[in-house]
Amino acid sequence: MRALKNVLTIIATLGVAGCAAPIAHEADLQRGIPTPVRALLVVVDDRLLGQARYFSDGREFTRALGTALRDDAGTDIPVTWLPINNALEARQLPGALLSSHATQMMTVTAVRVHTNNRGEANAIWRLTVADVHAIPIPDPNDPLKHGTRVTEHLFYRTTVEAPIHQNVLDSMTDGMDKNAQEMAAAINDRLQQDHVLTPDHSPAPDDAVAAPTTPTHRAPLPGTESL
Repeated sequence: MRALKNVLTIIATLGVAGCAAPIAHEADLQRGIPTPVRALLVVVDDRLLGQARYFSDGREFTRALGTALRDDAGTDIPVTWLPINNALEARQLPGALLSSHATQMMTVTAVRVHTNNRGEANAIWRLTVADVHAIPIPDPNDPLKHGTRVTEHLFYRTTVEAPIHQNVLDSMTDGMDKNAQEMAAAINDRLQQDHVLTPDHSPAPDDAVAAPTTPTHRAPLPGTESL
């Protein structure tokens, strides 16, 4: 009986310890009036989590975070979200911008991860919002193929500190989902203060292929080299 009591005490302690709330820092905003958004692409780049020692649950956290960010954007703006866990998935970015008709892109990128041998993990994420415009351009060597030209104007940048995996109970319960939802809520609250997402109900432009004289170019992922 005493052993059971000790186990319950340890579990209760683990459940209380380390309950740090996400912090979204003051943003660098280079725009006074929010630009209407016809469609939004949310990109969650968690490639750094896969490299973190003692931590292998990055994909689960990313899935919950991307879903929460998509849901928090509201129903008036079409939202597509793209998880990026490796270089191959990063190459899907230009195509996702094109197919989603996105006019703005929100990118959440893990830039620093701290883990320990107890499985606890905390991360610092870079949050950016940019105006984007994607058009298809032909492959001069194959008329059936095309690349994508993306123009991007970054106007919002901040960092978010958030726990990912706080204790052993997170793996046995919905703790990681809760952590991701709280981080998404902190991002949404920060954006509500700085840059409210305003819907633009104008129709999407025609996706006609550009003139063959246009050189092929694929947009670089923020924080990485050109793909």
